[in-house]
Amino acid sequence: MVDRRPPRPGSRGGFTITELVVLISIIGILSVTAAPRFLDATSKDTRFHHRETLGALRYARKLAVASHCPVQFDFTSSGYVLLQRASCDSGAWSQAVFDPASGASGYTGDRPSGVTVSSTLDPVYFDELGRVVNAGDVPTDVTVSIGGLSISALGESGYIHVP
Repeated sequence: MVDRRPPRPGSRGGFTITELVVLISIIGILSVTAAPRFLDATSKDTRFHHRETLGALRYARKLAVASHCPVQFDFTSSGYVLLQRASCDSGAWSQAVFDPASGASGYTGDRPSGVTVSSTLDPVYFDELGRVVNAGDVPTDVTVSIGGLSISALGESGYIHVP
């Protein structure tokens, strides 16, 4: 039942000292456990770039199969770029790949500062069958490491996965 008595003169509404102590304790516990997770930007950048690179590798493979033209996935000092040959079967790797997400004529990704990337094959080529091949068109397995997170691609099948 609700107390409908008017407040006594001189008394004020508000929180009791017990309620304030409990509230401050809860805020303290949350700040100790949750704050480090929200403040670790490098970890977030690493996970984001890992997912972005995984999607770009899968797109490069699908594009090679769909267009029947090889695609080059090249790791650069600032990120990565996807390229195709000037004419489908021959020529320099100079044709920019269309980015379906942004509508731009260059599919690139920027590496966040503090994130390290290494690959067992650079650049990575996808042939018209979707296989991962080296510069000599020999199917090759590839492992890409992004800040401790890995992406693997099987040469013969082109299957790209996170181990």
